[in-house]
Amino acid sequence: MEIIDLTQKRREADAASATEYTTCACGEAWFELRDGAVSMTPDGSITAWTGKPHCISCGKPMT
Repeated sequence: MEIIDLTQKRREADAASATEYTTCACGEAWFELRDGAVSMTPDGSITAWTGKPHCISCGKPMT
């Protein structure tokens, strides 16, 4: 199981001037996290996650 450190991913994304969001090839931006877990701060901010995001429209894994 791989654990994703969102703080590090955000730094990398900022450094690479990535887009603000990711969408599926079908155009959907919403996803469900399958076989995963989310770590949150007391204020509700997501700090890390593990699992595979899948498009809620077509079901394909989002990368």
